[in-house]
Amino acid sequence: MARNKNLSKLLASVVLAAFVPLSTGCWGSYNLTRNLYTWNKNISDNKWIVWLIHIPVSFVGGFVIGIDAVIFNSIEFWSGKNPINVGDSRSFDGPDGALAHVTRRSDDVYDVVVTEPDGATHKVQLVRDGSVVNLVDAQGRTLAQRPL
Repeated sequence: MARNKNLSKLLASVVLAAFVPLSTGCWGSYNLTRNLYTWNKNISDNKWIVWLIHIPVSFVGGFVIGIDAVIFNSIEFWSGKNPINVGDSRSFDGPDGALAHVTRRSDDVYDVVVTEPDGATHKVQLVRDGSVVNLVDAQGRTLAQRPL
């Protein structure tokens, strides 16, 4: 029973963590900036190398944010789609060693895979539908819904 409660807490954390990116449609998704940040973050497992690369990348970052804001987010505003694709993903450590891995499939869909310590996995999606976010299981059933 405690295991299901912990799994529920982890899923709730993932929903809340994804709430902010899912609710920022009017600001644009800044996909080019995110890609630059993700590239820099994943350049090495050594934090010192990441930091050394970050210094010159920071100067480029201001330019990238400007391009993102003026060009790509304007395209996203008028067309509803950002031309810069994001396949970024994040992992969240849960209670008792559970791990949730979240991958952005599109502006409105996030795939979530929760792996329990014993290896059991659970796959769900976060899907924005208008002004709500739905938590959908692998069979397409809505498990939970939260307004934006």
